[in-house]
Amino acid sequence: MIAECRDNGLPAPVWEEIGVRLRHTLRTEQVRPQRVDPKDRTILDVL
Repeated sequence: MIAECRDNGLPAPVWEEIGVRLRHTLRTEQVRPQRVDPKDRTILDVL
């Protein structure tokens, strides 16, 4: 999950233990542009 966030330009997820529960937070603000595979870039350019 951390690698997917990194590859998509998102911050790493935050895991918090709250009592006997676990909170998982995914942030959606971009910290850098998303990496696009060269093959996917070609497809996007064609579209």
